[in-house]
Amino acid sequence: MERCLDRGALHPGIQSIGSIRGTSSHQHNPFVILCNRNAGEDTGLCYGAMLLYSGNFEAAAEACQFESSRLVMGIHPYHFCWTLDHGQSFTAPEAALVCSSCGFTQMSRQFHRSIRSHLLHEPCGFRRRPVLINNWEATYFDFTADKLVNIGKEAARLGIELFVMDDGWFGCRDDDSSGLGDWRVNETKLPGGLERLVSRINEMGMDFGLWIEPEPDRCMVCCPSPAPPG
Repeated sequence: MERCLDRGALHPGIQSIGSIRGTSSHQHNPFVILCNRNAGEDTGLCYGAMLLYSGNFEAAAEACQFESSRLVMGIHPYHFCWTLDHGQSFTAPEAALVCSSCGFTQMSRQFHRSIRSHLLHEPCGFRRRPVLINNWEATYFDFTADKLVNIGKEAARLGIELFVMDDGWFGCRDDDSSGLGDWRVNETKLPGGLERLVSRINEMGMDFGLWIEPEPDRCMVCCPSPAPPG
């Protein structure tokens, strides 16, 4: 249920979507499409606008009585001000704009090509992404190294290239109400630590990936205190 399409007709006045959460995320995605009423995946004129910015934002479309429309997109004006001293400058967030005459699918491909060519740093830009498996829906927090290895064996047999271990590998993290910020490996679940599990996955011919979610507003990352002398 992330980034689901929510479609509606423009009406006279201003329609907007925005976020003042400090981050945009899938809950308020800084992306909009203006399109013909009959536009679909493969037909119809559409304009896509994506803000290259993840903070507070607003996208607003205004339709007037002359049946013309205007779209503005940028930093949300709520509680935002920036004082410039003499000689200083301020750079506003950029927006990526795409026009497609053949529907949403062509628009998506144009966005992908543009982002790979101009935004992503090598070697990521044009490298084929590995086929991966993630254990989250299979285990949630309830797993051991052996359970993950068994999933990995089946995945390797199917040609999966990357095994990603999700939430629950650190601290006392058996549900989503504990363990945040404690990045010490839970060796009850993973005897021998990450090194042992990684080597077992690598032996199957797969690379290993690790879930980590640094969210300052939720204090999910912290630096452990140094050990006391002696």
